[in-house]
Amino acid sequence: MNFKKEFETHLTNFSDNYPEIKRAFEKSKMHNPTMNLTYWHSHIYMLNKMEIEEWSKDTSILDLGCQMAILPHYFKEIGFTDVSATNSKNEAGNTLEDLEHVWSCMNMNVEHLHILPEEEFTLDKKYDIILATQSNVHWNSKKLLVIHDGKLYHDYYVMDKNNKSHTFFVPYNVSELKFLIENIKKYLTPTGKALIYAHPFPYWDDRFKEELDFLQEHTEVGYTDSGAPLFQHSYFIIKGDK
Repeated sequence: MNFKKEFETHLTNFSDNYPEIKRAFEKSKMHNPTMNLTYWHSHIYMLNKMEIEEWSKDTSILDLGCQMAILPHYFKEIGFTDVSATNSKNEAGNTLEDLEHVWSCMNMNVEHLHILPEEEFTLDKKYDIILATQSNVHWNSKKLLVIHDGKLYHDYYVMDKNNKSHTFFVPYNVSELKFLIENIKKYLTPTGKALIYAHPFPYWDDRFKEELDFLQEHTEVGYTDSGAPLFQHSYFIIKGDK
């Protein structure tokens, strides 16, 4: 298996091979995933770091926060037999109907899971591979406040007068990262791995040295060879307890 070559071919031919799914993408108000190979470069790099070419077809895989389910759909299409996916209905908001239509076209059963800081979440079983790509699982939106016209709001996504979007977030601190890592480890097999492609990854900033030190001590922290800023293409890998 040459994952890079085969996945790039899959993306290039997606519209021709899956016209119904492509139409569902195009109808979505917010979620029309790109098939641009440059965008997927980091995903390919990280999955190769996870030794995807060595996975057996019965490897149990969970996509944590799958959005349009591009990866779990691909895994099923190439013969993996134990593929699951979750997504947050809370974060999907009024785009949930669009997402559910796409998942239906893909024949994907996506379970609801909304992860909050230092609140334990449960999964149905242990997995060999857990993936959270382009993920905001490390955002503590509960602590984010916006003041406008004398009122406090929890909004983290706003559009300015020039129709440009702005997103604000509070990154997990050490305590919250520790809780997240331990929670995920409960659902990894002894030799399992979880890839967290945290986007953006703020911990290279000197203000988050304590958090970066913690991650480097307890996980494998890395970044892709894309040449882009580190905060855009960094990840950490959590390993099961052998």
